[in-house]
Amino acid sequence: MKYRLRKWEAGDEKQCREGFKLAYQPLLDECPEDYRPIVQVFIDGVVERAFDGMPEYFAQKDSISVTVADVGDSVVGYIDTWLVAPSVAQIGNVFVIPSARRQGVASALMDEAERHARENGASEVILSTGHLLIESHAMYIRRGYQLTATVASELRREVTWLKMSKAL
Repeated sequence: MKYRLRKWEAGDEKQCREGFKLAYQPLLDECPEDYRPIVQVFIDGVVERAFDGMPEYFAQKDSISVTVADVGDSVVGYIDTWLVAPSVAQIGNVFVIPSARRQGVASALMDEAERHARENGASEVILSTGHLLIESHAMYIRRGYQLTATVASELRREVTWLKMSKAL
């Protein structure tokens, strides 16, 4: 599969929304039955806040970079990054659809996010990830991210967010 990275463009909202849902569907399918409503609320909430109103979402961030990976006319991956302090960048939403995984897309997106952070003066990158996203955790750890905190979800205390950071 040959993908290319490019900046997000107006009109990408629909494919990003659908891609995020597709990327997280395996998580929903694999989680215990009683967690599914909670995970669905999480997925729907992210889609609503970020992908249904992308221009408004972007307007709330300083020095934002939004990159998509596409194959032909299809978005297969996405990442957004912005400054939360003069020396700290935040990676927000990240997804790679299942059919594009294990082909370097996520690493290329992470490289782009970290490059943007460095170019904007950040010496640290932070991110939050759900505790069920084990494959993502492994990639972050391979890339040098370290666990800094765990936080119980507002939705259900058993659902935990992992906070991670990496020095640049």
